[in-house]
Amino acid sequence: MFRAICHDWPDADCIKFLGNTVKAMKKGYSRILINDQVLPNTGVDLHPAVLDLAMMTWFHAMERTEKQWKTLLDAVGVDIVKIWRFEGGGTEAVIEAKMRE
Repeated sequence: MFRAICHDWPDADCIKFLGNTVKAMKKGYSRILINDQVLPNTGVDLHPAVLDLAMMTWFHAMERTEKQWKTLLDAVGVDIVKIWRFEGGGTEAVIEAKMRE
């Protein structure tokens, strides 16, 4: 489980630590859970947009859209199984991903 970690790091660093996690996974069994912000691909509200700018300024990182999460996880050989969104709206979610078959 990665909680609020990936948004602090640029893609290259996320690929390193997620890739190391994938190396330890068992195909057909293991899952990665990522509890982080999942922004809509378009029409982001003001607060998440400002947080995205802050991440970019402070850490050379970002709040990722659903499409950006898919691209990042594709790069380490895992597929999104489901994005679990919290009741009441907002952009925080849990991404469930598994090794590509």
